[in-house]
Amino acid sequence: MRKLIFVLALVFAVNAGMAQQNWNMLNYNGYITKAAFCNAYTGWAVGYGGIIFKSTNSGVNWVQQFNPEPGRSLDQITAFTPDVCIVSGNTSNKLLKTTNGGTDWFVLYDFGGHIYSGSIESHSFINQNTGWVLSDSMIYKTTNGGGNWSLQSTLNSLFRDIVFTDDNTGYAKVDYSSNILKTTNGGLSWNTLPIPASNLNCMQFKNSLTGYMTGSISGIGKLLKTTNGGYNWEVIYQQTSWVDLMYVTNTTAFAIDYNYGKVFKSSNGGYNWNQVYTDSTQFTSPNWIYAYDTLNVFFGTYDLRLAKSSNGGLNFINVISSNYPEYEYINDCKFFNNTTGYYYSNNYLIKTTNQGESFTSISYRTNISNSPRNVNFTDQNTGYYVYGDTVIKTTNGGNNWFTTGQFNDVLLKSLEFINNNTGWVVGCWFNHVVYYFDLFLAKTTNGGQNWETHIGFNGLTLGMIEGIHFLDANTGWCRARNENGSPTYIAKTTNGGTNFTSILYINNTDGNEVLLNANTGYVASANKIYKTTNGGSNWTQNVYDVYTKFFDIFFVNNSTGWVCGDNGVLYKTTNEGIDWVKINTGLNTPFKCVKFINENTGFITGDGGTIMKTTNGGSVFISQTQTEIPSSFRLEQNYPNPFNSSSKFKFKISKLGDVKIIVYDVQGREVQTLVNERMNAGTYEVRFDGSGLTSGVYFYRMQAEGYSETKRMVLLK
Repeated sequence: MRKLIFVLALVFAVNAGMAQQNWNMLNYNGYITKAAFCNAYTGWAVGYGGIIFKSTNSGVNWVQQFNPEPGRSLDQITAFTPDVCIVSGNTSNKLLKTTNGGTDWFVLYDFGGHIYSGSIESHSFINQNTGWVLSDSMIYKTTNGGGNWSLQSTLNSLFRDIVFTDDNTGYAKVDYSSNILKTTNGGLSWNTLPIPASNLNCMQFKNSLTGYMTGSISGIGKLLKTTNGGYNWEVIYQQTSWVDLMYVTNTTAFAIDYNYGKVFKSSNGGYNWNQVYTDSTQFTSPNWIYAYDTLNVFFGTYDLRLAKSSNGGLNFINVISSNYPEYEYINDCKFFNNTTGYYYSNNYLIKTTNQGESFTSISYRTNISNSPRNVNFTDQNTGYYVYGDTVIKTTNGGNNWFTTGQFNDVLLKSLEFINNNTGWVVGCWFNHVVYYFDLFLAKTTNGGQNWETHIGFNGLTLGMIEGIHFLDANTGWCRARNENGSPTYIAKTTNGGTNFTSILYINNTDGNEVLLNANTGYVASANKIYKTTNGGSNWTQNVYDVYTKFFDIFFVNNSTGWVCGDNGVLYKTTNEGIDWVKINTGLNTPFKCVKFINENTGFITGDGGTIMKTTNGGSVFISQTQTEIPSSFRLEQNYPNPFNSSSKFKFKISKLGDVKIIVYDVQGREVQTLVNERMNAGTYEVRFDGSGLTSGVYFYRMQAEGYSETKRMVLLK
């Protein structure tokens, strides 16, 4: 068993005055692409999936911020004050801004609605009011903090970086070329600068005259300096493969090498450099370095870490640490009680016995060349998985594994066990004579000691079974596809897998199924959710997001369920799938699994080692605004009202007790449970997200310890 791994700085507590995201991050392996500080204590870090972190103690600890518009990547930060910060990313078309220290983030401007403009390649601000954005090939300028923008000019579409030093002077470059431009009129016009190097990188200007650039001359890496605004350049140092460079003062600078995590420091303006640190971590690939002052230095790596030095680069510690590669992709999870569960990644089993506060990483790929598929634990000790043509079993919680089934000429894709003894494995069987493959299923009733095999199923097309789910020993569904991959269909068995009948064509191999009973079941596939109430004879179909692929669906009871997919998509229903409300998780990570222990406590997992947890059903944003004990219970009016998509309201609790706040439509149907938990006395604020609802009148009702009150609100879109 591998050592116990604690996920540092990523388990977030509720802080008074700080909005709490409805999902807490237990683990995140996404790329941290940049960090920036506005003073010695307060800074932000951003990264893959639209993740935003904030530190208020010089980068020792980091708290996740809620991003209302998660993007595929954020890679630039301008931190003005402890309250004001702007972030952007080169795969997003929106600037995000906070004016209250990260409690709320809003879209400062959307450049996607303009002709020829979309992704933000770079932004540069010289103060809180004046700034520029390079959006594709367009340069825009604001003089009122981003409220309005004017188009200044159009550059070649290959430009990726801009730096402005004052209201008039700015520079733009094309990555890894010899092309650098300069403007002296605020971006209205640009002139090409002479520079004796190619493969330009790491552009930094300290003022309108002094700047630095790394590049290549005759195939040798160089550090170049200008003191006259880029018209002449001096080679001041020869270096090999620096990936990033930062001058803190005119004399002190730091650089980082892509290879082996070597950190270099100069104390004389870059003319001489000393290697001060080497990151010996196994998967090190640094991609940026940042220094707030001469002592506090940070670097980020492609192995998903943020490291900090407090002594000028001599030593670094991980302040946001990942568990790469063990947690690279979290494809599934299962809990056996309120505390113990297994997460299944591509390489490891990840076990928790305390609801995700800490994890134990267990390797189950020793001497195995094929990736294990679809691990299935039936209790805390007994589990199975398949790889290639083999079934593997453990009886001691994953510490040891042994072969319990092997099938010639078979590729196994998935498995399902309903108890320690009864289970099925599925995939395809190859006919090497006529070169086709056929549906394959094998069943055991004695824990894998013996297997009953079936090839082909009475009229179903030749192909492969991708997944299998059983309600009991007889009734089950499988997801199958024919030889050329299309169409994909759901087939049903009522005799334990001996025979199958096709019940639904879905034309997509992504997704999952859930059977609630012999009659009621759901299928999530592509951007559709299907439901049957008569065992698959008839289906209703809904389409919720044409840009989304659904990967998993889970119901905790007949009424309440969730479906997740790519781009950080999560939907919830509380009325048996009649209505689905979209939940903004603040991430754009592909979610591969959603599981709940009860109506309140659940987990979503996915790519980038993402493990997120909720204790309020996944659809609430609550913050405690005052700790003083109120004299009575009270529910206040929402604001703004009417509102478009999002609104807030406060409520007061005079003593410890159970609190429930539910939103209803005008017909009295429950739309969303905002609060359903035991809460301490205090004053709280809750955010209601109505983005998935239609315009109209809604009511929200609070119930607590002998108190009940209802308020009216109006949603206008």
